[in-house]
Amino acid sequence: MTTYPRGAGYETKFMVSGERYVNTHKTKEEGEAWELEQRSRIKRGLPVLTGADDATSSKAHKIQTLEDLVAHVHKVRWVMRSAGSQAKKNGDLFSAWAGPKSAPGDVLTTEKIEEYMLYRRSLGNANATLNRHLSTLSTLISSALALKVQNVNPVMIPWQKEGKGRLRFYTPEEETIILGTLIQWGHTAWADFCIFLCDTGARLEEAEAFGKIDPVTGKPRVKLQWGDIRGNAITFEDTKTNMPRTIYATPRVMEVLKRMKARDDTPHGPFEWVSRRRLRTIWDELRAEHKWMGRDTVIHTFRHTCASRLVQAGVDLYRVMRWMGHTDINTTMRYAKLRPIDMEQLTGVLANYGQQRDTQPCTFSSTISASPEGLTH
Repeated sequence: MTTYPRGAGYETKFMVSGERYVNTHKTKEEGEAWELEQRSRIKRGLPVLTGADDATSSKAHKIQTLEDLVAHVHKVRWVMRSAGSQAKKNGDLFSAWAGPKSAPGDVLTTEKIEEYMLYRRSLGNANATLNRHLSTLSTLISSALALKVQNVNPVMIPWQKEGKGRLRFYTPEEETIILGTLIQWGHTAWADFCIFLCDTGARLEEAEAFGKIDPVTGKPRVKLQWGDIRGNAITFEDTKTNMPRTIYATPRVMEVLKRMKARDDTPHGPFEWVSRRRLRTIWDELRAEHKWMGRDTVIHTFRHTCASRLVQAGVDLYRVMRWMGHTDINTTMRYAKLRPIDMEQLTGVLANYGQQRDTQPCTFSSTISASPEGLTH
């Protein structure tokens, strides 16, 4: 996010396709919510709302109940996201628990959220699942604050600590088996998609198309477009962190892009034909065919594989961080343990340093006294 203190309030700035947008808000939460909503409007071809728009106050007036708020957030934010359907489901679950006709200001409180987390935990939800529900509630609160919904106040979200989990990545042999099986089954395009994810480290939602026609613009919702690819430079504009990044294609990715360009169903982007439902079916078939894959191998494992290979090749973590689009170096540090370090080689480094030292003439001044008390320079 790009919201910073300014005077007695906050200023939000962001840029899309070279055009800059600026607005001021009373709170940081309002600024962040405004940016997310305007980015969504831009994607749908709608004008950006700036200032204390009458539209904002009129929308707030229409949002009287929790189900109103969930429906509004789904319309302007979740519907445009690859994980939006799950967020909407989580919002509906909270609405059913708290009461769909409840006033947002009465149920979006610290006490109610903590009570809801206890309820979800009683159902057996793990911390990671609880955090997905909390993320949904956080979005509802930030949107309500931006719309100035009555009696909604900022809330400290009780995020749950998640385990680090296993860092799973594919070996070259495993990758060969997966790609070979897909090709053998006639899924060559899906094999190409996997190659792209593996060699670029792209998140699934950064490369895929939503597979639907936008009802407002009438155009396909395509994230990675042909205009984002110039030579071997690939720019991911629409990312999880809202920070565009550019990486460079390997030779086999360049071949994949050539094959995608030759298809009839890729006029806007190389992977607008990708369907998550179809991908899920194919992946389940792969797991059934190769028992070693297990439940811990998912399509996102190709992203882990990319980062792991960079680190294992000795690439410094800062460059890996930039390539992967991490905003926190601690995320990249998870791969540090994969860096090849031969401890015995370290003695050679120290020995070489010692030899260089021994070959250098002594440069201590002759004025240094032999007694500790008389040390002078």
